[in-house]
This record gives sequence, structure tokens and C-alpha cells, in this order.
Amino acid sequence: MAITADNASNNMTFLKELGHTCNQNSIGFDYKKNHVRCLAHIINLTTQEILKYLKAGDAIDENEILMGISQQNNNIETIPKLRKLIVKIRSSPQRREEFRRRCDLHSSVNPSIKVLNLVLDVKTRWNSTFLMLECHLNFEM
Repeated sequence: MAITADNASNNMTFLKELGHTCNQNSIGFDYKKNHVRCLAHIINLTTQEILKYLKAGDAIDENEILMGISQQNNNIETIPKLRKLIVKIRSSPQRREEFRRRCDLHSSVNPSIKVLNLVLDVKTRWNSTFLMLECHLNFEM
């Protein structure tokens, strides 16, 4: 028997307690040997660590960020700049409203622009960086 889990401390507490209970009931279970680390979790942690090193330049304002992103030059600074832009838009009701108006305006020309909420990646949500970039690409088209 083995248990697959991430590295959270509460999982280790659970495994130790399970091992103790199993051993009391003559069931062979060693919490260290029977704990299999989740490969998907390890890959996510590794990816998050890599993404930390993709640093944004010193962008002055959202227009400069937008221009840099829109050039589609595969610049490694795209992800951090996009994060800054999304945070800036989402942090202001006026900017959110302006963004919504622009989506409405462009949706008549490009029906694929239907999403009114900008997706911001979150460290603990797997695939969120991919979803953020995919959302951005939908707005680009």
C-alpha cells in the first residue's frame, strides 16, 4: 500500500498517524517508505520556481506594457508584464469598466472576445499561467 500526496506538513502528520495506527493493528506501513510524492505537484513546484526568474523590466505605465506585449516578439518578460497589466486593470473599477467597454466594442468585430474577466495566474493553481496566456492570446486576435 502506498499513498500519493504533496509535501504539505499536514500530510506528513497524517501519514505518521496512519503508520502508527496500522502498526498497532499489525498492518505493515512505514510512513516514509509508503509515501509517494506526487509527480504533478513536483512538476508544478519546479515550474513555479522557474517562473520566479522571469523578471519584468521597469515598465513605466500600462500603455508601455501593452505595447511590449503586443509586439509578439516572444520576449521572456511577457509573463511578468502581463501580470502587472492584469493586476493594474483589476485593481480599479474604472479600469475594469473601460476594459469591459473595449471588449464589447471589439466583440462585434471579433466574436471570440467574450471573456470580460482577465485571468491572473496564481501560484497554487496549476495551469493558471497557461490559462492567463491563453486568455491574453484570445484578446490579441
